[in-house]
Amino acid sequence: MAVVARRLGVAPSTLRTWDRRYDLGPSERVAGAHRRYTDADVARLLIMRRLTLEGVAPADAASIARSVSVSDDALRKPALPTALVQAALYPAGETASTNAAAAAIRLDQGACTRILEEAANETSVPQWWEDVIEPALGLVGARAVLARPGDEPETVLIGAALATMRHRRASGLYPAAEIASRCVLLWTAGSGLWAMRLHGLAAAIIEQGVGARVLTGDRGVSHLRQTVELIDPIALVMLARVPARDLAVLRSLHVSNPELPVVVGIDTDADTDPLPLGPLVRPAVTFGGILREVFAIVR
Repeated sequence: MAVVARRLGVAPSTLRTWDRRYDLGPSERVAGAHRRYTDADVARLLIMRRLTLEGVAPADAASIARSVSVSDDALRKPALPTALVQAALYPAGETASTNAAAAAIRLDQGACTRILEEAANETSVPQWWEDVIEPALGLVGARAVLARPGDEPETVLIGAALATMRHRRASGLYPAAEIASRCVLLWTAGSGLWAMRLHGLAAAIIEQGVGARVLTGDRGVSHLRQTVELIDPIALVMLARVPARDLAVLRSLHVSNPELPVVVGIDTDADTDPLPLGPLVRPAVTFGGILREVFAIVR
C-alpha cells in the first residue's frame, strides 16, 4: 500500500478510505489472505485521484473509476470516460442558478449568459439577484478545483451577469432612469464580487425609474469625494468590505457632506456600532435591505 500511495501522491490512509468506502482496493489475493494491487487497480485509483483533483465528488469519482474497463494498453495512462466525467463535473440542474453555475464551471460564457438573461426576463432584478445570482455564486464557490491558467468559473459567472445587465439596459427597458438628471451613486473599495454586487444594486434601482451609477476605477476616498462634489447624487450606497477601513472613508465623507444620505451595506448587524449613526446614515445587511433603504430616501 505504501508503494501505491507514493505513486499516486496520496496518504496510505486515503487508500484505506477509498477501499473501505468505495471498493477501490487491491483485488489480487496472495498467500496468507493478503491482497495486492494489480495494474488495473492502480489505473482505477489514478482515475479516482485525477477526478477528485478536478473537483468531482469522491462518490461520483469512485463510481466512474469502477465503471472503467481498463485494458493493457491503457494501464500507464488510463483514459477518462468523457460522458460520465462531464455529467459528474457539470451536472445540469432544474433551476436557473444550478444551470448557470454548471455553465460557468464548464467555462461556457455564452450558455451562462443565455441562462441568466432568460431568468432575468421572468422576474425583477432583486428576485433575479437573490434567487439566481447569489445561489449560483455559492455553488461555484463551493467547488474546489485545481484550475488551469485562465480557467476561473467565478469570472465567467460575473461576466455573464454583467452582460445580462448591459443587455437589459440597452434594450430600452428603463428610459426614465437613463435620462434622470440626478442619480444614486454606488461605491466600494473592493473589486470582483463586491463591484459586481454594486452593479446588481444599480440595475435594481434603475428598474424602478431612478438613475444610478457605479463609481469604478480609482476607489480612493479623494476620488469618491470629488465625484460626490461633481454629480451631487441623490444618495450614496457604500458596501463596507473592511469595516475598519471603509467606515473611516464614510466618516471623512460625512464630515464634508453632512447632508448626503448614505446607505451602508455591511455583513452583520454587529458592524453597525462604528457607524456615525444619524438620520442620514442608514445601515443595511442584505441586498433587499439596501434597496429598501435607498427607496425610502429617493421616494
